[in-house]
Amino acid sequence: MGVIEAFNEKYPEIEVDYEIKADGDYDNLLKTAIQSGEGPDLFWTNGTATSTLPDLVENNALADLKDDVDFSFIPDSAMELVEVDGGAYAVP
Repeated sequence: MGVIEAFNEKYPEIEVDYEIKADGDYDNLLKTAIQSGEGPDLFWTNGTATSTLPDLVENNALADLKDDVDFSFIPDSAMELVEVDGGAYAVP
């Protein structure tokens, strides 16, 4: 069973829409959707390896997860990819 199907079976009251975007269009489509208020709740990012995550943090488009997610099992080297200005804005 696929991940989305298993999630939907366990949480039928939550709707999951999965979309694949072309590599060259992804960042622009994501930023445009977020700016319009139609952004996804969850999405993939390269963390701080590109400017997308820091740009979204700078524009207050992401929630700091540091106090809401247990990151204790994740190595510091991985956390460096999702931390901006002391906050954690993704799960590596």
